[in-house]
Amino acid sequence: MEVSSQKNCPTCGDCTGEVRKTFDNQESLPCLPIPELKETCEKFLDWMVPLLNEEELNETVMEVEKFTAPDGDGPRLQEALQKWSCRNDVCNWLESFWYDHYLKDRLPIAINSNVSFVLRDKGPRGSVTQADRTAQIIDGVLRFQEKVLREEMPCDFEKDRPLCMSQFTRILSTTRIPARGKDFLRTPCCSEDPTPSRAGNIIVLRRGHIFSLKVLDEQGYVRSQKRIRSTLEEILASPLPELPDEECVGALTSMDRDRWADTRKELIDLDTGNASLLREIEDALCVICLDDNVPGTRDEVSRVMLAGDSRNRWYDKSIEFIVCGNGAAAINYEHSSIDGSSVANLTGFLYDHQPLDVEDPGSAERSLPYRELRFTLSSGVRSTIAEACRNFDAFSADTHLRVLDFKHFGKDRIKTFRMSPDGFVQMGLQLAMFKLRGKPCTTYEPVATRLFRHGRTEAMRPVTRESVEFTRKMMDPAVTDGDKAEALRAAVQKHVSRMKECKDGRGVDRHFLGLKNMYYLFGEELGISELPSFFNSPGYRMLCHNTLSTSTSSYAGLSLCGFGPVVEDGFGVRYLTRPDQMNFNLSSKVKLKEDLDRFYLLLEGSYIEMADLMERVV
Repeated sequence: MEVSSQKNCPTCGDCTGEVRKTFDNQESLPCLPIPELKETCEKFLDWMVPLLNEEELNETVMEVEKFTAPDGDGPRLQEALQKWSCRNDVCNWLESFWYDHYLKDRLPIAINSNVSFVLRDKGPRGSVTQADRTAQIIDGVLRFQEKVLREEMPCDFEKDRPLCMSQFTRILSTTRIPARGKDFLRTPCCSEDPTPSRAGNIIVLRRGHIFSLKVLDEQGYVRSQKRIRSTLEEILASPLPELPDEECVGALTSMDRDRWADTRKELIDLDTGNASLLREIEDALCVICLDDNVPGTRDEVSRVMLAGDSRNRWYDKSIEFIVCGNGAAAINYEHSSIDGSSVANLTGFLYDHQPLDVEDPGSAERSLPYRELRFTLSSGVRSTIAEACRNFDAFSADTHLRVLDFKHFGKDRIKTFRMSPDGFVQMGLQLAMFKLRGKPCTTYEPVATRLFRHGRTEAMRPVTRESVEFTRKMMDPAVTDGDKAEALRAAVQKHVSRMKECKDGRGVDRHFLGLKNMYYLFGEELGISELPSFFNSPGYRMLCHNTLSTSTSSYAGLSLCGFGPVVEDGFGVRYLTRPDQMNFNLSSKVKLKEDLDRFYLLLEGSYIEMADLMERVV
């Protein structure tokens, strides 16, 4: 979603002269709509036609008819969802189910759900020291937080429509806390106190050691960048040995969530001091990971920023910065509380931010107060930490990553074809996948629904009848250029219209998620004794298996974005579409290494082929 910022009136931005605050539009935002059951089910069948064989489609049609019948389970669940949305304690009917989707997942969050945003360098790599780059980032983060606290951050708009800004209160000082069965979020923002955090410290990790650094003074004023830099230089220059694996407490955040929950409780029960140390980390504004490594290639940068070394990470933190020895920097963010469109606001701010390197008033100290956080560890906890290190090393090694920097053209050239750049990119992905697998595969693309209060995302499905027709015609040498170009235009236009439906809250996936949760919450009182068989139909199972999981975001302040594959037999694709180039971070399990490497080549070739086609027919 392309977003812009305005400071004045919500329609034209300059007609009143009145400066609007960050959250001024929140109460006027509409609620997320609930589509009609019939509309969603008809749309679902249309979406599934290109992906199912005849037998699978017939079975799915039968299940839909049974589900939507007047005496079926669907109408009862739909009515329950409508009542749920009208409750006084429900701001957005999807919100709690969205959090459950993430917080009930027991898999490790590193690579599986965390996302990496590699920051753009302002000069040649290595032109600034590790301490300089980190100090600049910290200063930018503190100024960003100041603007949010003062409500001076301009509200995001899509054209003349304001977007929900609630995620901005959770970007900093938020941590996912492990708990048996379901995690919870520790955030300063809640219904009783919706204001963002006023925490005064950040956490710095170095060779497994954990430091708490006081970056705000007692009055809440930001310390000078010069003092922050001096403190970082002091930490970097100190002869810190690499902590042995069994003492690297941060590695525990890379474990499966139940095991980490048990170990966290064991830490707290072991010593009351451990509880206060954990709280200091969890309440801090953010985490900074100072790495010794010096990644050279783009593939190496991708690996360090997405996976890295769990010994020097705290993956539970909403925002974790990684700064390498050569100044390469990235954000690794925990996804349950924030989405990429909001994090991109932070990355854009950091890139544009010009620090004011002034002295702290009345202070003669060169560095800032900081201390190392030392946990009391039992032999059992030490053993668990060492096991966590080994397990994550193996998990990381089983993830194959490739970066494709496509420099032949970008969105400017695509626009000359009078096409949506995102639609063009997605059709290139479909063409490359068709060449690789010989058939269309379930594809996921999130679409932000921040037009609605507390909106997150809807699942856009780029595979359409039109996209399949396009890929087949492109593969057929007997089809004329004119017919191929017409098929591409039709596929992109269908992509745009489906994208709009999802953006307006009229998708398929989230509605079904809401209905499914109505069964879990109220099935017994609704007279539904077991999960409706529709949710086990071939079509619904296909919908939930994202062979190609894709995502994009604004390129503001970004060099690259990445995440891991979401299924064993699929690829993860995160891309940035710039005016003159496109950047792709591709991921898979190692067993699919040859497939991913081939997909890399097919993707590059597909975009060149598509652009050449459009140039010939213009």
